[in-house]
Amino acid sequence: FIWIRTLPGRPRDELNVQDAVYLNEVMETIARGAMHIRFGDATSLQIGAESAVSLTNMSMACSNIRR
Repeated sequence: FIWIRTLPGRPRDELNVQDAVYLNEVMETIARGAMHIRFGDATSLQIGAESAVSLTNMSMACSNIRR
């Protein structure tokens, strides 16, 4: 599968397995593609073929943060 990412102010680029995702990044899938994103708080986001999603707001549980 090929996934595409666009970070603000940068050209479109390939998104690979294990890559970090960032606030305001747009992630896209191609025809017959899919994407499953797992966040650090164990929540996840799945998108199907020919889709795009932008992370405009992220709020995660912080109970596992060490101080």
